Parts: sequence; C-alpha cells; structure tokens
Amino acid sequence: MKPVPHVRQEQYHRYLLPVFFVLLDYIAILLAEEAAFGLREVLDLLEHGKYAIASSYVYIWIPLLFILFLGHSRTYKQMQPILETVREIFYSVVYGLITCILLLYFAQESLSASRLYVVLFGVLVLFNIYVLRYAARKLMKVYNLFPEPIILIGGQKTAEAVLRYFENDLAECKGDL
Repeated sequence: MKPVPHVRQEQYHRYLLPVFFVLLDYIAILLAEEAAFGLREVLDLLEHGKYAIASSYVYIWIPLLFILFLGHSRTYKQMQPILETVREIFYSVVYGLITCILLLYFAQESLSASRLYVVLFGVLVLFNIYVLRYAARKLMKVYNLFPEPIILIGGQKTAEAVLRYFENDLAECKGDL
C-alpha cells in the first residue's frame, strides 16, 4: 500500500473557507427569517391572522436561493477586498429577495404574504450576513485562520502600499517584506 503524501494544511483552506461562509450565510438567513416572522407579529397589531410559510421554503428553498446568488457573485472567494464583498452581498440579497418573492408567488405561498414580512426579511438578511461575515473575518484575522499566502512582485514602495492595504482590509493575508 502506498503511503499518502503529506498534504499541507493550506490546501484545505481553499475548500473549507467557502463551506464555512455558506454555513454562516445559511445561519444568517434563518435568523433573519425567524426575526422577520417575530417582528411582523409584533408590529402588525391590526391584523390577527397568523402568517406562515411552509417549512420547506423556510429551511431549504429560500436559503438556497440566497446562497446561489451569493455564490454566483463570487462572495465566497477568499482574496477579495471587503468593499467589493459588501457590494456583491448587497446585490445578491436584492436579487435573492426579488427571486424569493417570485418563488412564493408562483408557489401559491404568497396568498397570505405580508409586505411587512418581505421588507423586514430583506433588511434583516442583509444586516445578518454583513454582521456575521464581519465578525467571522475579524476573528479569522485576529487568530490568523485561513491565511492565503501571496507573492508581491514590484518595487519596494508599491509592494509596501499593497501590503498595507491588505493588512488594513479584512482580507485573509498577512505578510512580511
């Protein structure tokens, strides 16, 4: 039997980091859904009807749509400036929310749909994804988790400027000149 070659830990980071952020986004979407349901019931005092969506939509289809849009916009890439990630998350959430509204409409789940729920859910999912990703990136930067080595080729001043940019950004790189 051939011995398995030693694989460096950094090779797994390419696969673990996107899976980690997919799970984090899934949790953020579920928290947003639950908070939107709760806030809708508290704020909607005039209507006493119970608003509910089938659990398959809550736990599978709606989060899957958002995760697909987030993945399509490359928000699970490891080396990407934080401002570009924020912009891509915003567009992904808007497109995901529009798609969810259409999905609920065509699946006849929107017959009892609440506009208040949709607005609350849209705001909360965006907020939750931003906060959870920011906290995760901050912890990864502090504890140097999932670093991605980079090589800067250029003049001394240019390399220093690029390195300072990434050190101040929440990207995962750490470096020395």
